[in-house]
Amino acid sequence: MFSRFATVGFGTILASAMTASMAFASPIGTGPVEVFLQSGSVTALITGTTPTVGSPSTAMYQNVNLNGWLVGITAISYSPTLNTTAGIDLGGFAATCVPTSTECSSNPLLIAVSAPGFNQVIGANGFLLQYGGTVNGGALSTSAWWDTSESYFCNPSNPSNPGNPATNCGSSNLIGTLTLGSGSTGTTLTGGPDPIRSYSLTVSDTLGVNGGLDPFYSFDTSVVQAVPEPGTLALFGAGLFGCLMLERRRRARQS
Repeated sequence: MFSRFATVGFGTILASAMTASMAFASPIGTGPVEVFLQSGSVTALITGTTPTVGSPSTAMYQNVNLNGWLVGITAISYSPTLNTTAGIDLGGFAATCVPTSTECSSNPLLIAVSAPGFNQVIGANGFLLQYGGTVNGGALSTSAWWDTSESYFCNPSNPSNPGNPATNCGSSNLIGTLTLGSGSTGTTLTGGPDPIRSYSLTVSDTLGVNGGLDPFYSFDTSVVQAVPEPGTLALFGAGLFGCLMLERRRRARQS
């Protein structure tokens, strides 16, 4: 009975590895990255380039006066790829409240980026939300969500004006939220659900106002795959080695 258990254990591990590999190799619903911006009643929606094999989808946006905000951004989706260096990214980013404007001094700027078709199997705390850059004179809140319906901005009903992802996506799909004050340079967090294998990702940054002053933001936010903890890797390796040794002993006794 003991040798039978060893065989079943090794077979289960092998089957799990094959399942994860097959999930990674079969993209579902891959589409271009999209960017949604909103300040007060002013909105903009940008669709990126069509993704191809080996080439991510990219969207670029520049506006000298989006409700008083001077904005320049680049968004990238590596869908279906999600690993420790590539996923979805809102970068090349700079935004300033124009000094002569009264609109942005009282209306925060929401910038959200979203893309479907990710197929890396992810489990609990398998996502890494990360931020790096400069907040000067304001405050920033960044959040990220997954969505197994693979909808842009977790909102399939209104694709032309998706609205605030915090309302669309809900707390049950939240990877996490980072709040950063003036002078922050970088921070990260991990989050994730029970295992999922096909999903869209959405990252949303809200740039706050500063009591009539002119805040400046320059930063990069992204979601990638979290690096497994060393203890988890060691435990998995030890279990796999044990199963292999038990299988070798079983075969030696049968020969």
